[in-house]
Amino acid sequence: MAEDPEFARAFQNQLRQQPAAQGGSNGKTAIAVAMLFSAILLLAGYPAGALTCLIVTGVFWAMWWCSKGPDPKETEPRAP
Repeated sequence: MAEDPEFARAFQNQLRQQPAAQGGSNGKTAIAVAMLFSAILLLAGYPAGALTCLIVTGVFWAMWWCSKGPDPKETEPRAP
């Protein structure tokens, strides 16, 4: 930063200008993969493993869902 302060500031400005990531498709993809894995386990003859995978996926999904902040779209008052 001592040699070229403008170069270092360019990175700081770029980080401030990037919008927050929207979507949440990673969580949906992870749940779909876990369900597919459970189905494969069930078809392979491991019902206990399939059930365990589904339960663990459900627990992680519940933790993820509860840790999300409130959705601004849901907190807006609705017009009658």
